[in-house]
Amino acid sequence: MIRQTFILVSCLLTFACAARAEYQTLDRIVAVVDDQIILASDVEQELSLQVLQRGGDPARLSSGQREEYARQTLELLIRSKILLYKAKKDTIKVDDEQIEEAVRQQMQQVKEENPNFQELLKSQNTTERELRDTHQRLGRTGLSIRQGDLA
Repeated sequence: MIRQTFILVSCLLTFACAARAEYQTLDRIVAVVDDQIILASDVEQELSLQVLQRGGDPARLSSGQREEYARQTLELLIRSKILLYKAKKDTIKVDDEQIEEAVRQQMQQVKEENPNFQELLKSQNTTERELRDTHQRLGRTGLSIRQGDLA
């Protein structure tokens, strides 16, 4: 009897806590291109990358600048996804060595233009590896587009 009462009270407490729990948005979808989604975090990450490449600090953008850059970045990501979709549809293959070379060059350029590169990465809560992965993803799209333009 005591055991059943304990189980009943435990269940009631669990349900009461679950009912009071608030949902937290972790990320949100801001665009869909074909079967590919673009998340708000993708836009923010690309925005930070673009600002870093220009030698700026994303943390120092005014709200108006951030809003405008976010709009432009979303448009860029949508165009890139559309072009990547077209490239896949046309079965254009991208050479991994071309991507790696392009990423190496881009990373070198970012480091040269930002003497406090590591501090900027920390301020954006990102790592060099994450930045490299972003460059690779964007590089694959860019190379697909260039090859598609040549065809």
